[in-house]
Amino acid sequence: LSPPTKLRGVGSVREHDFQQLHETVLIGIVDMNARTVRYSNSVKAVTAFFVAVVVVTIRRTLRDELTLSNGIITVNNHAHRGLLSRNLKHPAGKDQGEIEKHAIVSLLESDQVSIDTYCLVLKSLVANKVSHDYNPVIVFHEDDFPSEAQPLLRSCTSSPVHFYKIAFDFPPGFDAVSEYAKNPKVARQGTSRGPNGARGKWGYVKMIRFWTSEIWKHPAISGGDLGTIMRLDTDACFLAAADDDDIEDLFLPGVRGKYAFRTDNIGIGKSDDIWTEGLFDFAKNYMKKEGLTPRNKELWKFVEATWSSRRALPIYFKNPEVSRVSFFLETDVMKWHDALTEKEPFGVFRHRWSDSVTRVLTMAMFAKSEWILTKKHEGYRHGRTICAEYYRSLK
Repeated sequence: LSPPTKLRGVGSVREHDFQQLHETVLIGIVDMNARTVRYSNSVKAVTAFFVAVVVVTIRRTLRDELTLSNGIITVNNHAHRGLLSRNLKHPAGKDQGEIEKHAIVSLLESDQVSIDTYCLVLKSLVANKVSHDYNPVIVFHEDDFPSEAQPLLRSCTSSPVHFYKIAFDFPPGFDAVSEYAKNPKVARQGTSRGPNGARGKWGYVKMIRFWTSEIWKHPAISGGDLGTIMRLDTDACFLAAADDDDIEDLFLPGVRGKYAFRTDNIGIGKSDDIWTEGLFDFAKNYMKKEGLTPRNKELWKFVEATWSSRRALPIYFKNPEVSRVSFFLETDVMKWHDALTEKEPFGVFRHRWSDSVTRVLTMAMFAKSEWILTKKHEGYRHGRTICAEYYRSLK
């Protein structure tokens, strides 16, 4: 992985530049309304005064994040709201002249209960200002998804909603028939879930495969248009908006440019969990084989200590989670994810290695600690029962 100064979308300046920027006004190029104005040396003193006034005023009134990149002062409204923020450059985007897109992404089942519930999920995002009309919603679904569900879901939000059909299959070289005969417990795990208990064999691990490796290969995600994606399931809701002074929550459904990943919390899984069989040793051997040193040494030490003392592994609470696309498209990251799902020992399919656990390993291997935001949104809830009463108030 390249350092933050080169990682597209993970911050285009050194960390101390972020820390110093609030006290620094540079005379250079001021980008307003996508037009560049260059000032001559003879008026630098006057320019400095007016630049300072503009930056401080916007900072106080819109609580914008200031970012320095290649001598250009840019002002980025953290929630991308308002006419002014739309006309200014976004520092973390692929193209400095474009505003970075933060999308909501979901994998939706085809039954009517899931569809109706997801409509309420979208309404809760709008009602609590987590999503705005310029945040696209991307819905992945299987072939049996009803066509009439598309206009229904589009009516539940002011955001553009895009639908993509995916095929849940098996990785090349994995013989599902013989594997089921040897050990059916993974294939059967999670089949009773869903409102009608209709999820088929292997359905749960196919979902894990999708969120681990396959999503980053889909053109809707990897096509270069998105800066971040926020994963959201149908059993989720936001009961309240972010506090006006909480810049991190106000930035949802994205994250600020310096972050590669946001998670609600970190916890510890069950001791001797059958679904982590062989995973820790596999991760250690993989790093040795690939010549990798954990970039996040503190997190890796926590992984080691947890395994040593409790025979358990840490987990990330993956709903909601926000991921910077450019980070997950890095070659080393994708190769690691493919090792989990696409190649021997096919750990996701043979042992149901959960993405809540492997996300922690991914961050320990490839992400510096300052690239990770672990923060709970106080208005977020997870679970159909918990959200049901709130959903009824939105109908």
